Amino acid sequence: MIINKLYRIGALLLLLNLSSTFALSSCNSFFHQKTDNKRVVQDNGSSCSMATSTLALNYLVPSHFKLDMGQIRAFLGPNHLWNSYTAKDGKGVILEELETFLNELAKSSKLDLTAKTYHADYWQDAQEMAQDLNIWQAQENQAVIINLKEPDEEVGHYVFLNSLNKENVSLTDPYPGKEKPLIMSYQELYLRMKTVDAEAQKYRGLILLRKNH
Repeated sequence: MIINKLYRIGALLLLLNLSSTFALSSCNSFFHQKTDNKRVVQDNGSSCSMATSTLALNYLVPSHFKLDMGQIRAFLGPNHLWNSYTAKDGKGVILEELETFLNELAKSSKLDLTAKTYHADYWQDAQEMAQDLNIWQAQENQAVIINLKEPDEEVGHYVFLNSLNKENVSLTDPYPGKEKPLIMSYQELYLRMKTVDAEAQKYRGLILLRKNH
């Protein structure tokens, strides 16, 4: 009888341990992954907007765009402002310009896509932002391109929202050598977006790119 009781106690402890391990694993898992950890690497210091946009377009309309910025550069033509701004010595692209370029590209390519800008002050706090990100990320016809401040630098950088969970986001960084996902809390993401872009004189934020049909 003692052995039987010990067996039951051991089984119960094992079950509790497995349950806690499963709960911890579920909490740490990321959901609604959109790129299978694929990346588009920017070809110079100013082209992160085009690299992340290429990744978003490849996810939403894979039959039109491959994981190659050169295809979009060629389609736009050498005189297009997006090519100029993302050239080796280009100034980079602010959110409103990226929204315009993406909507123009969608129209000229006859793609039923819409890009819309959301600055960080659209949300009252990180929790409110997290609610929208979770809703958007759950939709297969939407992709999020984020512009945030680089740590210890007064410059912005574009990254792609790959997946998320209850506490953190997992971002795909197009910068060379950044193969590992960039993981941060919603609070850190919110604070790094709620910084003023010197050129735009507005807060940084994100682009929601939506496939309408």
